[in-house]
Amino acid sequence: MIVLEACGNMAKRNYSYSSIALDIAYGLHSDIRKACYANDDFVNTALMSAYGNCGALMDVEMIFGALHVRSMATWTAMLRAYMDQGEVEKALSFYSQMQENIIVDDIMFLAILQLCSETGCLIYFKQTHYTLVVVGFDKIPFIVSSIITGYGSCASMLDGQATFAGFEEPTLESWNACIAGYSVVGKLSASFHILEELRMAGVRPDEATFVSVFVACSHCGRIRESFEYLWSMEKDYGLTPDVKHYTTSIDLLGRVGQLQKAMQLLKGLPAQADSAAWSSLLGACCMHSDAMLAEIVFEYAARVHADQVDTYVLLSNVYALNKCAENVT
Repeated sequence: MIVLEACGNMAKRNYSYSSIALDIAYGLHSDIRKACYANDDFVNTALMSAYGNCGALMDVEMIFGALHVRSMATWTAMLRAYMDQGEVEKALSFYSQMQENIIVDDIMFLAILQLCSETGCLIYFKQTHYTLVVVGFDKIPFIVSSIITGYGSCASMLDGQATFAGFEEPTLESWNACIAGYSVVGKLSASFHILEELRMAGVRPDEATFVSVFVACSHCGRIRESFEYLWSMEKDYGLTPDVKHYTTSIDLLGRVGQLQKAMQLLKGLPAQADSAAWSSLLGACCMHSDAMLAEIVFEYAARVHADQVDTYVLLSNVYALNKCAENVT
């Protein structure tokens, strides 16, 4: 199952590898049949996901159609395949079929919301929201937060704001979801406004609140506000910024071209930065065509994360950047 997941991820990250990944998946599928695992639910779900990520929709349908017993996981994998391939009519038809054949509980609805959110398709998302209202799950706090977040991912924060406004007793998670939703669509002033409303309501922000605020600052290139909130976290709320908070600040500095400052901040972090922080800075180096700093970034990343695959993906990007630089000169 790990190898199947790796195949799917390879195809999803780089479309040019899809045919290679698909050939590997076919080989694994053959081995699965020989080993008599063809009726295993976990294996079938992994196979469907791998084929779906490779764009082999007919193979996903073939596996699903041959199943004698269908779990929530296999139903969801089939739905995801339709959505990922942009098969709108098939996805909506299958979603209706899904509701007729299985009992969808609040946890399953949460998974469907997240799936719709990932695809960014407002049609799917609104239909799911409507169904949640019909079955009475639309007032469950964690469902409400997911709905608001999803509308942000679908670039429809008017709907997200309306959902938030209709929630009689908003939780911190729903406040955070609203701030995050606006940050995703780059509405910095709206994120700040919701944060101020949160304070006025006497709700104490947490670490997740500030991550969303920093993301909004990063998307809008607002350096001063970002570092003011970084300072305010500790001074006003006694919250210690962690790697996620610093990573968004590094991303912001990288976006606006202040690469040396981003590097200094990264090297001076109180905790060890994860590969995402290094990836962010390397991406900024590529964006601003700074091949020399990109080499240095990789050397630091390799020292800290020598055992992680992401580090070597960074290296390939450095080589690509250097090749581009040579072509320009």
